[in-house]
Amino acid sequence: MAPQPDLPIVLYHYDASPYAKRVVWYLHLRKIPYSQCIQPRILPRPDVALLGVSYRRIPLLSIGRDVYLDTRLIIQKLEALYPPSAAHPGISSAHTTGLAEHTALEQLISTRVIEGDLFKQGVACFPAGIFNDPAFLRDRAALNGIDVDKPGAVAPLAEEASE
Repeated sequence: MAPQPDLPIVLYHYDASPYAKRVVWYLHLRKIPYSQCIQPRILPRPDVALLGVSYRRIPLLSIGRDVYLDTRLIIQKLEALYPPSAAHPGISSAHTTGLAEHTALEQLISTRVIEGDLFKQGVACFPAGIFNDPAFLRDRAALNGIDVDKPGAVAPLAEEASE
């Protein structure tokens, strides 16, 4: 059964997640009511485990009993449940919505932001201090299939990056 717009929406995320920010901004721009369940940056995430989900990435969005895992899928589902209206204004202007050029541009931006190198370049701008937490580094290395115990697997930060 497809979720209904009156079911509770809960966003599971942590504050520093750029992917979660995208969903939070979308929810605010569209004036879609939701609750938050703030999660730790690293595993374990007991609240997510209670959903019966072993997916480790953030954000997750639950609508009633349905859980959505991918940022783009989350936004697509919200678009379907909350078409532009007075209560939930659309992000695009009325005269561009549905135009082939506009749709193509939206898809290009979405692809470049999520799948392109823009995210990696953005992470490179984070202050080096954020990477000083050994548990965080171990968690992200495991996520990316890197054995941190293998000599030379992880390069140390350059001196200028750690200042």
